[in-house]
Amino acid sequence: MCPDTPIRVLVVEDDADLRKLILSGLRTRDHTVFECDRAEAALEVLECEEFDILVTDLRMPGMTGLELIKRV
Repeated sequence: MCPDTPIRVLVVEDDADLRKLILSGLRTRDHTVFECDRAEAALEVLECEEFDILVTDLRMPGMTGLELIKRV
């Protein structure tokens, strides 16, 4: 990865307020940030997109963040 290439981050967080806070912090650092509110949606995005970093909540309805990491 070139130094000038933005880092691509996928944030998976079911709490909208916390997700917004995380996204805000990452965007101020010029990262390219995508968001999902559940693990299942993240898996769909990951079929089409590549990311450098995955940030996920551990406790979410449905699939947990740990299950998501194992599937990724």
